Amino acid sequence: LAPKHAGGQWRYVDAGAGDTRGKAVSVSFEDGQFVVWRGPFGEMVLCISMGKVQAGTHLVFVQGIPLAEKCTREGTPSKPQARSFAANADGTISPHKAPHLVLGITEEKMR
Repeated sequence: LAPKHAGGQWRYVDAGAGDTRGKAVSVSFEDGQFVVWRGPFGEMVLCISMGKVQAGTHLVFVQGIPLAEKCTREGTPSKPQARSFAANADGTISPHKAPHLVLGITEEKMR
């Protein structure tokens, strides 16, 4: 597991669902909006890939690299919603700007 690089400003690791043994990560919900993973690469935050807040878009953990460290949580000015999540009363997690969507997988993705 090694971060991929994007645009010279970001490192990211693809997020996924699977067996809890082996590659599972522990995260925390911070500042009322960030899903944070403190792993072998330092702090990374959950992000909707490419800022596409729509059903079916995959998720990544992202981190600003030295030229953009402050952006790890802030995101890019054009897509700040990509890193902002809400913990719902029913235990699900949704993008703040799209409460009709929840994190999860569909049965077809498991096949």
